[in-house]
Amino acid sequence: ANLLPKWFNESYEYVKDGSDFVQIKDVFEDFKESDIYANLSKQEKRKYTKAYVSNYFSTNAMYIKNFREIYRPNDNGCRKKYRNVVMNYKAVDYEDE
Repeated sequence: ANLLPKWFNESYEYVKDGSDFVQIKDVFEDFKESDIYANLSKQEKRKYTKAYVSNYFSTNAMYIKNFREIYRPNDNGCRKKYRNVVMNYKAVDYEDE
């Protein structure tokens, strides 16, 4: 079973304003620090690589419409470039609850 969707939906929330996004590299690092990942066997950990996570978000029907390989927003007149992002999601801030 793929543990990534359950963990992602608990750790990140969908937002509609359109300015929030998360980078796959940050999602992958957060996943590696999670309890779910820590409890995987060595063989299972080999499955969950950065490439696997990126491929999951770029091909999964639930996230494909929010996935961007390249995202170039303007930040105070300065053009930034981000690779492999999931739009309209942000990390859940548990301190607000």
